Amino acid sequence: MRYPVVAEIIFFSALVLLIVALFFYAQSIKYLLKLLRLKIKLWVFPFIGAVLIFVSGIFHFYKMVSIYPELKRATFYNFFNLILSNFRLSFFENLFLTLGGLLCFIAGYRYYRMVSK
Repeated sequence: MRYPVVAEIIFFSALVLLIVALFFYAQSIKYLLKLLRLKIKLWVFPFIGAVLIFVSGIFHFYKMVSIYPELKRATFYNFFNLILSNFRLSFFENLFLTLGGLLCFIAGYRYYRMVSK
């Protein structure tokens, strides 16, 4: 089973840019909260979201490096186990990606609600 290498490079570079943007987002929320003299630690949410998205990228990298090349050489006896491992890793990859995005959304929504009072 082949996978497009160029698409994977684009995906990982986009993931790195997203993580860097989330770190800047966390720092800007921290600065704005300090400016408004609010003691809430809302900047932690995008920081944790960036870490979760990084973990999601690690799961994706592991899946691309270890499971997909094995599917090419799979026999009848280990093909089912490889497919199950692929689905399991995909589940955790998507779970961490969704949780990271949800934490960033919660931080932005809570900041908007606090500022718009």
